[in-house]
Amino acid sequence: MELMVRIQQTADRLFHRFGIRSVTMDDVAKEISVSKKTIYSCFRDKNELVLSIINEHVKENDDQINAIVDSESNPIKRFAQIAAYIIQRHNQLNPALINDLKKYHPEAYEKISRFREEKVIMHVMRSITDGREQGLFRADFNDIVIAHAFSALTFAIFESESLAALNIDHKISVVEIIKYHLRSISTISGLEELEKVTWPNHSTFIEEPK
Repeated sequence: MELMVRIQQTADRLFHRFGIRSVTMDDVAKEISVSKKTIYSCFRDKNELVLSIINEHVKENDDQINAIVDSESNPIKRFAQIAAYIIQRHNQLNPALINDLKKYHPEAYEKISRFREEKVIMHVMRSITDGREQGLFRADFNDIVIAHAFSALTFAIFESESLAALNIDHKISVVEIIKYHLRSISTISGLEELEKVTWPNHSTFIEEPK
């Protein structure tokens, strides 16, 4: 088990640095000074290794977002903390990694997509419900549609070629989308609460939730 974890952690580090396609099983073996045969005794092939790493990331993301949702009762602050976590995670990615997942490891990419579509949307809908109960969010919109739209807009930022061409930091784009989203669904009380949130600018960043 310890060896498998070392392989996963080493491969993950190399994938983030160079992209998945550029890293071979030989590279991983050399990095931790074991034979390629040893690597294949733990993982059938590179695709299985990639999938195992993505599964770990999905679980970690789920645990972290669950912790935020459970610990923060104010849905507007909760949105900000979840946004900070999402930005922090994506800020560490080599853009080539997502493209490689799409092209060469579709099963792993589908895992990420399902997490976005199911878990993130579920948490957004819970936050909308809490916000309505607290008088922070309006009641005159379809929560299912808005939750799906919010998830799609937020994650599309990281894969949008047109936005990338603008040379705008991803974290700035994400924050603008979230502020736009929250303003559109907030009551007057919600807007007042929104004004209290500290957002990152080009020189600052929301701290990653502990």
